[in-house]
Amino acid sequence: MGDELSSLNDIEQTDKRHVFGTWSFQSEVSPTQVVGGDGARFTTADGEEYIDFSGQLMCSNLGHSADGVADAIAEQAREGAYFAPGFTTEARARLGEKLADVTPGALTKTFFSTSGTEAVEAAIKIARFYTGKQKIISRYRSYHGATAGSISVTGDPRRLPAEPGVPGTIKAPDPYAYGSTLEPMESLEYIDEMLELEGDTVAAVLVEPIVGSNGILVPPEEYLPELKRIAHDHGALLICDEVMSGFGRTGEWFGSDVFDVTPDIMTMAKGLSGAYAPLGATIVTPEIADHFEDEMFCHGHTYAGHPVACAAGLAAVETYEERTSSSARARSATYSASDSRNSPRIIRASARRAASGFSAVSNSPGRPTNAFRSGSERTRSRRARRSWTKWQPAPAITASTSRT
Repeated sequence: MGDELSSLNDIEQTDKRHVFGTWSFQSEVSPTQVVGGDGARFTTADGEEYIDFSGQLMCSNLGHSADGVADAIAEQAREGAYFAPGFTTEARARLGEKLADVTPGALTKTFFSTSGTEAVEAAIKIARFYTGKQKIISRYRSYHGATAGSISVTGDPRRLPAEPGVPGTIKAPDPYAYGSTLEPMESLEYIDEMLELEGDTVAAVLVEPIVGSNGILVPPEEYLPELKRIAHDHGALLICDEVMSGFGRTGEWFGSDVFDVTPDIMTMAKGLSGAYAPLGATIVTPEIADHFEDEMFCHGHTYAGHPVACAAGLAAVETYEERTSSSARARSATYSASDSRNSPRIIRASARRAASGFSAVSNSPGRPTNAFRSGSERTRSRRARRSWTKWQPAPAITASTSRT
């Protein structure tokens, strides 16, 4: 440890000694001190400047100099940094109203927390309270959070050290042809049969509309609508985890919007505040909200609806709205109504088709290669499409740069 510490500055050494690094063997943690950020760039203590391609952990959607959000945080902190959840503030009320406006369909009432994993925990409990059932079906190539319930519904290998997890969590196959013996739409038949065989015991099916940290897996266009129909046919809810795919990262407000689906429950975090404050949200339909008028909503946090976090969230969403309007005006000036080849709708559809046909597969162990496949391709041999399964936490995607 001595040699490794010698390469770190004082702050980095102090951090290594006293702060746990996440998802890591602590002997291998080597923290890098950041001293500032501006726009899409950030600077480390040694003077290196990086382009933040990934938006840190896919959450700094507004970059590192969203002054409107920073100003809203400072103003709310001066007015009142914290009040218990039994009170409200204008920021909390207005953010709840704003999320009802920008989320799909008639989603209307929100529980605010401080992270994506807490948002998923709330979604699980709400689904169980509302349906009176206990089981949650999720998928193997998924990540839903690190707390006890959320890691239990997570499918990727990060769940393994935490097992046995919360009872009643069941894993289903993914809409991913190269990693399964099933074609994407066949995986829905599997889930349909799971729901049938589990009897009337499943509260919800929980999915990322577009899988995030497990590969950016884009399902066929008809997958999510059909999944919702199947879930409802068996008396189960559809929960969409939009923690990573929300707030513009798909070209729409949410991943669900790409497929024109309104889930029964939706979770948000990350881009909700542009990462300027820890904030998560779980929003539900009017039917679910009405259920708790006469049934106890048995959930809460000390920091539920934290005023400063909600002020950051409201300012962030308003910034997205402003930038969306500016972008729409720019497109209107660029594209004529007759130039359908370049319309944003056609571009998004083409991008979706391209993304759904792209996968990283391995021709030999440990050597991933890129391959395109058509939606109709069918490879029966699992060996012919062996997935690159060795899992490692994904680092932030950055590139060192210097301004000229």
